[in-house]
Amino acid sequence: MPKLSPIIYRFALVKIIFINLLIGISGKVSSTPHTPNNPLEILEHLPFKANDPLNQEIKKIRADLLNNPKDSHLAGLLARKYFHLANSEGDPRYIGYALSVIKPWIAIENPPIDIVLVRGLLSQFSHEFGSAIADFKHVLSKDPKNGEAISWLVNLNIVQGYYSEAQRINQFFLNASLIDNKVVYDAVIESILGQTNKSYVKLLKLVRQAPQTSLAFKEWGLIRLAEMAIRLNDLQLAEKHFLEALTIDPQDAYGQAAYADFLLDQQRYREVIERLKNKQASDILLLRLAQAAYISNSSEVKKFISALEDRFNAANLRGDRLHLMEESRFELKIKNNPAKALELAALNWQTQREPKDARCFLEAALAAKNPKDAQAVLQWMRATNYEDPVLRSLEKSIRNLPQ
Repeated sequence: MPKLSPIIYRFALVKIIFINLLIGISGKVSSTPHTPNNPLEILEHLPFKANDPLNQEIKKIRADLLNNPKDSHLAGLLARKYFHLANSEGDPRYIGYALSVIKPWIAIENPPIDIVLVRGLLSQFSHEFGSAIADFKHVLSKDPKNGEAISWLVNLNIVQGYYSEAQRINQFFLNASLIDNKVVYDAVIESILGQTNKSYVKLLKLVRQAPQTSLAFKEWGLIRLAEMAIRLNDLQLAEKHFLEALTIDPQDAYGQAAYADFLLDQQRYREVIERLKNKQASDILLLRLAQAAYISNSSEVKKFISALEDRFNAANLRGDRLHLMEESRFELKIKNNPAKALELAALNWQTQREPKDARCFLEAALAAKNPKDAQAVLQWMRATNYEDPVLRSLEKSIRNLPQ
């Protein structure tokens, strides 16, 4: 039985595909990113519990860096911790903290490649895709076998809909002797390009062969398999994969959101409310909760809507455009404002062209009775031959609108 290469679950590949654009938007604060003047400033206001293991780990790394201020490895490690917190907590201050940590090395003429790699991570979080790609390419120019940089480059091209470039870069895994990584991304890309059944079989084999120590990869793969099963119209199999994945990691916000969408499509609103009622810290989960509460006329719906409005308003004041798709969905599904929803969906489509973005766009165009604006997504569907009964139904309905 072949073993998965360590890069799969050591680096971003574990949950990199699609997750960084969803979990990273779960904002809880209205403040702008804060960059301290002193990269080693003790930030006592961080929202950690005193006995939180991650907090203790950060304190230790920060203390080590204070004793070894010229150690770029420690700086990169600390910046990564803040980056992961920005993803999981949705607090933009952590990006400022991370930038402040690596600032001394970024200022020099030839920064260490691990620092450049971290800067790429921070840039992609802020959807500065061009800067992120430039950094990851620079890393590969110095270290052609850097699996993390390859993964991010493949992923960012998938996110933006540049599948030929994603496939080209995916070949770099061969030179890095990371065959399993290539197989995973092959499956992801092929599933978008009209080969869902083939991709499902390929990914299922890899997931089932994954060692038990690779639970994070297994959970990630099961979510992807569930999404493929939906597109293959096997809802029972999809639910089986979702539940198995969430048994491995019940805190996975992306997995919870994907399963909530699955339940919403089946009009199982009470189950969504029960699952997400204690997960309101995440915008993406609060959105699903509010949608279920709105449709089922829950007594708490006004509270959920108010919280979402506050968060979207705060993000707009910050100039934060990370969650345009979610805001579009909020305007359409809850505020009943299809014109605004379509405006946001179109703006989102300029940089993010994943299947979930396509569905959001088509739903808004249909509700707004605007087939003209939907042409960009319909062209994407023709070009990719994307298989999804929901999108195909939306496509048919839009084509039946008066032109």
